[in-house]
Amino acid sequence: MLPQKTAPASGFSTLIVTLAAIGLGSVIGFSLSIFPPIYVVAGLLAVIVAIVTVLNVELGLLALVVITYTRLSDVLVHYYKAPSIAKPFIGLLLVAIALQWIFYARPPRNWGKAALLVSLYGLVIFLSLFYAANFENAMLAINDFWKDGLIAVIIVILLRNGPSLRRVAWSLIVVGAFMGSVSVFQYITGTFTNPYWGFGQAGLQNISGSSEGYRIAGPIGDPNFYAQIMLVLAPIALMRFLDEKNPTLRMFALYATGVIALTVIFTFSRGAFLALLLMVAVLFWFSPPKPNQLMVYVLIGVMLLRF
Repeated sequence: MLPQKTAPASGFSTLIVTLAAIGLGSVIGFSLSIFPPIYVVAGLLAVIVAIVTVLNVELGLLALVVITYTRLSDVLVHYYKAPSIAKPFIGLLLVAIALQWIFYARPPRNWGKAALLVSLYGLVIFLSLFYAANFENAMLAINDFWKDGLIAVIIVILLRNGPSLRRVAWSLIVVGAFMGSVSVFQYITGTFTNPYWGFGQAGLQNISGSSEGYRIAGPIGDPNFYAQIMLVLAPIALMRFLDEKNPTLRMFALYATGVIALTVIFTFSRGAFLALLLMVAVLFWFSPPKPNQLMVYVLIGVMLLRF
């Protein structure tokens, strides 16, 4: 058998990699001479995320969930004067879905009903323009709705199976653990004037009667709305703690449940707190905890009563 001649191909690959590295280094060096380093780093991360999203659109779905739930785009715009990343990323996901359809014969499925429901709701909102007291604000609300509606349809398209749903659930738990950790640390340390990169907003507001105090508002800015979106994450994290087989993931889910519940309490939203209690009661009714789990819940309840 004649030996295979792989040296030229290997040399060509090395040349390509070398030229690419030189080109990338030149672009980075040129960019650093014009833009602040933070913008260059952000640009490189954006390119990496774009490439990964096109190659694996399900990872793009997880990124969309994180960006949307943490309001990362709004934080970057308001605190760092950066351009919005939400709308370009939505466009990138649509391109990735189209590429999968064209090159891998994976057309989007089961999205018609979701698109119809979003369109009908959008029609109702559009008709409200005819009697809106403030036309400009109504138009802004419509623009935001179409972005949110498109996100909903994209999520329906990309949630193809159980494993995809599981990964999305864990990404939401990670988001809840992150925002909850920031909020709990902020409240316990009393550092209410520190915005924590935009994820730790807090304001001096009425709590009960004539008493006032700082209410945690996370990246949202509104403590009641923040409590509502954190409340949604509580049963997801709690169910993962009850059903997860991996001990490490199970403990992380328990931690996430704790900081999420504390965050809801620290917003001083009475409605959200009552909803949290009702949620736990309903969950225990349909899925009674085991004795060892019950002890954990009792300990968590005692810790929560201290606050």
